[in-house]
Amino acid sequence: MGTPPYMAPEQCLGKPVDARTDVYALGVVLFEMLTSQLPFRADTTYALLYQHAHMPAPHVRELNPAVPEALAQITAKALVKKPEERYQSAKEMAQALETVLSPPTQVVRPAPSNRRRSRRNLWISPIAVMLLTILLAVVQFVFGVHLVNWPVFTSATSTLDASIQNTSAHTAACTPTQAAARAEAFVETFQDDQRGWQQGSSAGLTSIIAGNAYTLEVVDKRAHFLCPDSTSIGTLPENFSLAAQITQKQGSSDTFYGLAFQLRHEKDITKVYGYSFVINGQGQWALLKYDPNVSQGFSILKSGQDTAAIHDAPASNTLQVTVQGSRFSFKINGNVLLINGSGQADQTIIDQSYMVGQLGLLVDGPNSTFIVTSVILTIP
Repeated sequence: MGTPPYMAPEQCLGKPVDARTDVYALGVVLFEMLTSQLPFRADTTYALLYQHAHMPAPHVRELNPAVPEALAQITAKALVKKPEERYQSAKEMAQALETVLSPPTQVVRPAPSNRRRSRRNLWISPIAVMLLTILLAVVQFVFGVHLVNWPVFTSATSTLDASIQNTSAHTAACTPTQAAARAEAFVETFQDDQRGWQQGSSAGLTSIIAGNAYTLEVVDKRAHFLCPDSTSIGTLPENFSLAAQITQKQGSSDTFYGLAFQLRHEKDITKVYGYSFVINGQGQWALLKYDPNVSQGFSILKSGQDTAAIHDAPASNTLQVTVQGSRFSFKINGNVLLINGSGQADQTIIDQSYMVGQLGLLVDGPNSTFIVTSVILTIP
């Protein structure tokens, strides 16, 4: 309970939760008991949450035809996406189960019919005992610690799926030229534009350097990469540290923004290769790998939540990635990101897909505004 396989759609989307959220979790439990498998399975947490939020659950009888239709309907009602269409409490769901599983009133019939009914009751009775026993235990657990420790996930799944899969870079500078030298360390405070950052309006993005800041306005639902001129910066070396201070001034709290590194793209600038480290205003972070050959154009290497480290808007956030060959580590506002979970000595992740590319920024929409006040490249 409280883990992604049992999370209701409203939890996955960061919406308010109540007793009907518990009903959904109980529906998952019943589904698993009746079919010996979960209604949704996926390789990543985000993919699993997306299924809970947007995909209908399979019908129980498709997986186990021996389950009575009435029992399958109870499970289906508990797993409805809209809370108002589910049972309104775990007790109401328990009452429905008792009604279905209670032995029918005895009716005097010829002997053969009684024998058939007796065999049917023998099949249902063990299920009734098992379901009601487990359900009562679950209800007691839910009522005892109702929603206290359940994590709330944001709408990151839908944001990533809908916007980043359509990622487009609006400058060819995100692909280093063959003649580009290795980058040297710099501190960018946007007092001028000597490094050739993209400026102007293009395809849903407006960017301008003024007042010692790089202002980025996104009006569409896509994510946008912005890179300095590759001939001015060069390609990233094998070992480096990249940091940026970014403030979200406008837009939804589930809008993502952050750093990009080892970037390049094909002539079709929507076909992007590289990595990005992004956060949103709801305390969530993700490490993404871009590859136009996968179905969504990207994959999620790691993701999680750190509301203590990530500042709420309109406060700024300083993001940092340190790369040592194929090994990455991260900081948010000076705090080491526990990318492998607390208690682990090694807080790095290894990926060898891209070893050469350009640095950049990533901002997401729609109707969002970001202020970048510094970008710092450090080379040991």
